[in-house]
Amino acid sequence: MARTQEKSGAEAAAWRGLAITLLIALPAAILIFLYSGDFFDSYEGRAVAHRPIPGSSGVNDTMRLFVLEREDGSWSEVLLPVEAFSGRDLPLSSGGLPPAAPTEDAVPVSKSRFTLHSRVDGVPWATASGLDALLPGLLLLLLAATRNLLTTGSPLRVVPTGGSVRLLYSGDFFD
Repeated sequence: MARTQEKSGAEAAAWRGLAITLLIALPAAILIFLYSGDFFDSYEGRAVAHRPIPGSSGVNDTMRLFVLEREDGSWSEVLLPVEAFSGRDLPLSSGGLPPAAPTEDAVPVSKSRFTLHSRVDGVPWATASGLDALLPGLLLLLLAATRNLLTTGSPLRVVPTGGSVRLLYSGDFFD
């Protein structure tokens, strides 16, 4: 009976250790997701030109770099969906510079800080997608596998067995 309680106590401690590890890493994973979804960025201007993403052939792109010209005349490039600009005839900008002549078809674009969408001509477009959650998810999975490898000797085993490697795990440490 005492052996069974000891075994279940060690199992509970192992699962508790995994949960603590993941809870410690969760804020970092959330920040990575928010950063990749441009949560902390803000911009406002008129889209006056576009160009393919470096390394892209430019054919059938779903996303492109759009040149935004601000009211003060400064400009920046923003990654936006091509679909948001369908029906618009914006010039191609090979170097990412605004065109010399004013563009008649300029489109107002804005994004407020602490949001996960931008507005193109007043219509909201998501700046984050399911792929943006992939990197934080992989980070948590890799962290869990590394923790398991260090504590049990196997990346897939959470609870150590009698003959497993115990680099970080001891029953007294998690109790």
